[in-house]
Amino acid sequence: MAGHELPARPIIADQPEHPDYEMRRALIMDGWKLHHFPARRGFWLFQLTGDTEEGKSVHRTEPSGSRP
Repeated sequence: MAGHELPARPIIADQPEHPDYEMRRALIMDGWKLHHFPARRGFWLFQLTGDTEEGKSVHRTEPSGSRP
C-alpha cells in the first residue's frame, strides 16, 4: 500500500429508518449510484458522472407510486 494507488472498490451505504426519513440502501460503483428503498421495493439509479446532484434517476421503480 505504501506509495501505491489502491484499486477502486464499491461503496455500500445503509441509512436506517428514522422518524424523519425512510430506510434506504445505496451502492456506489464506477460512476453509478443505486438507491434501494426496501419498504416500498423501489429503486433509483443515478449516473454520477453526468448528474452529481442526483436530480434525475435514469431508472426508477416505485410500486407505490410515491417518491422519496
